[in-house]
Amino acid sequence: MTSTDYLADADRLITEAWSQPLDQLRASTVPDPVLTGVLRLRQELASITTDLSNQQAGVHRLTEPGLRLDDEGLRHLSCLTEQLRAAHSKASAYRNAIATLLHAFPQGYLGELHLLRAHHHTNTASESTPAQRPGPAH
Repeated sequence: MTSTDYLADADRLITEAWSQPLDQLRASTVPDPVLTGVLRLRQELASITTDLSNQQAGVHRLTEPGLRLDDEGLRHLSCLTEQLRAAHSKASAYRNAIATLLHAFPQGYLGELHLLRAHHHTNTASESTPAQRPGPAH
């Protein structure tokens, strides 16, 4: 997978699980512990994919046609490729963690649960507004 594939795949899994666009899910004020956990994993995955892209760019710079590397350049290339391998493994692990968590629920469940929580959250918030609360009994 390329560095952007990990993130795109995770985004697809998340939006399918909740049947909502990712931006809308991020902006949601509904208390949803599964969504919160998945978005934290996704945030870390986004950071890893940025690192992956930077490491890939470094490897490409050091492997340009006609470029001759000295011993230090070869050590740097070796270090970058090792970091690149580790970053791919880490990105894959985060993407798999998101997939495993989401596949633990039946299809459509998380989206429906989120809507129920949103409804409950809205009703609870409107019930606790001072204008709608009954005054003290005298």
